[in-house]
Amino acid sequence: MRAALYCRVSTQEQALNLNVMQQLEPLRKFTEFKEWEFAGGFSDGGVSGAIPLGERWAGRRLLQAVQAGQVDVVLVYKVDRLARNLKVCVDAIDAFERAGVAFVSATESFDTGTPFGKAALGILAIFAQLEKDMITERMSGGRQRRVSGGAYLASIVPYGYERDPATRNLRPHPKQAEIVRQIYAWCCAGDGLQEIANRLNNSHTPPPSGGAKPAMAWHHQTIHKLLLARRHIGQSTYSGRPMACPALVNERTFAQAQAALKLRRRMSGPKPKHTYLLKGKVFCRQCGSLYYVASSSDGKSIYCCGSIRRYGKDAPPHEGRTRWRAAELEETIRQFILRLRSDPENLLAKARVWEERAEGIATERENQETKLRAALDRLEEQRRRVNALCVSQSMTVDEANTEVARIKREKTELETKLSALQQPIGADAYRRMAQILRETAADDRQRHLHEAVDAGLVNYRREVDSLITRIWLERDGSLTVEGAVGSETFPANKIDGLARICRQRWPL
Repeated sequence: MRAALYCRVSTQEQALNLNVMQQLEPLRKFTEFKEWEFAGGFSDGGVSGAIPLGERWAGRRLLQAVQAGQVDVVLVYKVDRLARNLKVCVDAIDAFERAGVAFVSATESFDTGTPFGKAALGILAIFAQLEKDMITERMSGGRQRRVSGGAYLASIVPYGYERDPATRNLRPHPKQAEIVRQIYAWCCAGDGLQEIANRLNNSHTPPPSGGAKPAMAWHHQTIHKLLLARRHIGQSTYSGRPMACPALVNERTFAQAQAALKLRRRMSGPKPKHTYLLKGKVFCRQCGSLYYVASSSDGKSIYCCGSIRRYGKDAPPHEGRTRWRAAELEETIRQFILRLRSDPENLLAKARVWEERAEGIATERENQETKLRAALDRLEEQRRRVNALCVSQSMTVDEANTEVARIKREKTELETKLSALQQPIGADAYRRMAQILRETAADDRQRHLHEAVDAGLVNYRREVDSLITRIWLERDGSLTVEGAVGSETFPANKIDGLARICRQRWPL
């Protein structure tokens, strides 16, 4: 009799810890006792018993060996190692019977050649499925009891907290908790979500890093979610039940933050007489604040540094000008856009540069990802080879444990490198900027833009949104424009006066 040994464990952790060897050792002794010929070992690690046998890596190879006539009997430690689902178990045994292969359990007695033996096997399969359902129910009940006992259950630790190594419960993170409290303080003081995000980004504060794809920068939606999370006042739930969570702010601060958010949504303020072309795009290089739009004492429209306007004397010290006439800055950008429009060849040249960068990034990332995935496949193949050597007694259990530990370390390092390939600005962003430049060069609206110089700023807003990401007002009074055209700086003497700006022509 040629016997094939089949083993299965439910989790990858059990596979790495060689729990499958606890099944193989009794199976080898059973084959020696029966004087059966060893026809091969098949082990599935980290595979649920509810998955059909043909969809498992080792199970598919076992069925191929059975159909090829290389096996006379399939031996398992228990029926639930073959399957924990009645239908999956019956389908696998039917496949064995069609090939004339017997099915034997080393710890359970039944004869599939008799009606009573088949009935006994069916009962064992039903109990295997019942045990799986009971395990699931017990795990759910255990989670509920842990929640009732004060535990915090979450796959990802929320921002502002860390796990206590002793109790595994949450406790305030020494640094992140202070950042959360500072965010609430800024919100209660009237700061906007984007302004808070800009402050954190400009101060190089690390953003939340949980999840499969960690954030690379603070976003206004991230700030909004943090301000709405009731866990920060100790109110959290799990499956509709209260779950213990330490409070980071008091209920009064939380209520003030909610009121501030509602006030900003409800009261957007009166519409300004001047349509600001650069609203939301001008930033102060000295403090990182967004420039407010307002009216000066003489009724002129201006851009002023947000921190100076909000905090006054308590604001960080600034050098040079912090208030700019809207006409000066906006005319600079109008002339900048007109100059870009007048030279479509230059736009196409810049588009080709972005496309070359995109192709370079995509090729490099693809090559690195291919190498890392190939290395992971080799490690997985090595793990399977170690299991096979253990089954054939060509390697001791201690040697196998040492090899599996090494494979596990190398696999963790490779997975870390693979996740690090995600870049904040990738090939897709570069291609999008190249597309914007090509559309700008192909769209013949130069004449209409020249006619709109005296008509207002409406026709320019689309150009600003598509071509310009942000505008920095430097310490020395110069102006830096960032966006699809790259980064360009206008010296201070070129934005001093509106009359001079209109007469200037600057090379790219």
